[in-house]
Amino acid sequence: MTFLKLEAKLNRQKARIGLVGGRLKLWEVADAEELINAHIVPSDWHIEIAVKEGYVPARDERTAAYVKKRGVKDSLEKICEDVLFHECGHWELPRGSGMGCPYDAPHHDMIVELSS
Repeated sequence: MTFLKLEAKLNRQKARIGLVGGRLKLWEVADAEELINAHIVPSDWHIEIAVKEGYVPARDERTAAYVKKRGVKDSLEKICEDVLFHECGHWELPRGSGMGCPYDAPHHDMIVELSS
């Protein structure tokens, strides 16, 4: 699957989860230090996922065993989905549920203060 198609698929999944603000951006980075990196951009609340160029998660022995056991067809797609779900977990979804970490600014500040 191309990165453009994977990005479109992840955006559809994000919308199904209920996160309709901010877009998900996915791209390859040639000189990345990490294999995969993701974060939320607070200026407009979009999610960015950067993947090291050429990264194929299933090349790792343990990951290969996991994908085989779970019947995963595309290991990069699976890890990007998992990262998307993690990032979406930072919002309160569904709204009013109190679920998400941190789901609002006061809880974010409390977590930061406790970890300092």
